[in-house]
Amino acid sequence: MPVRVRPSVLIAYLPMFIVYVIKSISRNYIYVGMTNNLTRRLRD
Repeated sequence: MPVRVRPSVLIAYLPMFIVYVIKSISRNYIYVGMTNNLTRRLRD
């Protein structure tokens, strides 16, 4: 007789980070940054 196995539930919290790139045209400089709060970062 087949055995019925109840599927288990896996809940994982994966924090979301946003990586952004800003290029300065006047100085030909590239800045790479990372944030988990884009709204706050754009205000800074």
